[in-house]
Amino acid sequence: MRSIHGAFTAALLAVAVFSPAGCDGCNGGGSDGGNGGTDGSTPCPEGTLNCPCRASNLCDDGLTCTNNACVTVTADGVVVGNSLVRSCDLLLNIGTTTVADVSFDSTVIGRFRTKPQRLALAFTARGDSALGGVADLIGADGQPIALSAITVEQATCYDRLGAAVADPAIQLR
Repeated sequence: MRSIHGAFTAALLAVAVFSPAGCDGCNGGGSDGGNGGTDGSTPCPEGTLNCPCRASNLCDDGLTCTNNACVTVTADGVVVGNSLVRSCDLLLNIGTTTVADVSFDSTVIGRFRTKPQRLALAFTARGDSALGGVADLIGADGQPIALSAITVEQATCYDRLGAAVADPAIQLR
């Protein structure tokens, strides 16, 4: 009787561990080498392409956390063009655009604050490496906002030693 109970427990544990229910909603691109099957039949490890973000909205290198899913960095949004820059404080004029959230790239630690017609961003590199696409502005619909009507009012950026960088080459695309 003991061995049947042990076998039943092992089988139940195997079903629970390998069940696709643990990956409900994962939409990895199996054909493109991504993690997780499009049918949810394979595991979807947190922090990997098209899978849930890890704690603190972290994803693997080259991915960013948007709407609690790790997606490919597009080098759109707020982009730092000067490779010396390691941190910035930005003030953007957003006009009548509604910014519901800011999705920071996994290579930076960032914060934001909105006021009428203004958006303040502050971010710093997680390591000593050049910044690229650092943030996407997210609208109320959960989608990235087109940045054509948004302008940079002020940009104060610093290099790895804390010295001001005169031309950080901030781009909005």
